[in-house]
Amino acid sequence: MEVERIPSPTPLFERLGDQAAALLLESLGVVFKIGPAGIQLRNGVRGRLTKPPAESLADAVQDFIEQGPLGMVSAFVPELMACAAMSLSDDPFDEVLAACQDALLDAQVLADARAAPEDDPLPDHRKVISFPRSPT
Repeated sequence: MEVERIPSPTPLFERLGDQAAALLLESLGVVFKIGPAGIQLRNGVRGRLTKPPAESLADAVQDFIEQGPLGMVSAFVPELMACAAMSLSDDPFDEVLAACQDALLDAQVLADARAAPEDDPLPDHRKVISFPRSPT
């Protein structure tokens, strides 16, 4: 894990997925503490740090979900899960965001189909077919 500090609160990561996750985490108000032991996250400047320091950003996000105060973290769990997925991905656009976009488009198609009016009711196919009995 190669991390470089810059004057802003967001660290620079070598991997694109980690950097995308870090930017999203920062937009959620998550603060990073990066030291030689690893990465720790906290909710806001005065939040409680995750323990112990994690080796990867994905592990730090998972710790943040599990250790964070539920009232603060639960509202952002989908975004936090996306951060963990992006951090685990080499190409977050193709592997994570494109998959999310496809799922949203598929969900829209299903919602449109469900909302479409039924023109003609389908014929009733519940027929009773009698079969000859075998002599026993």
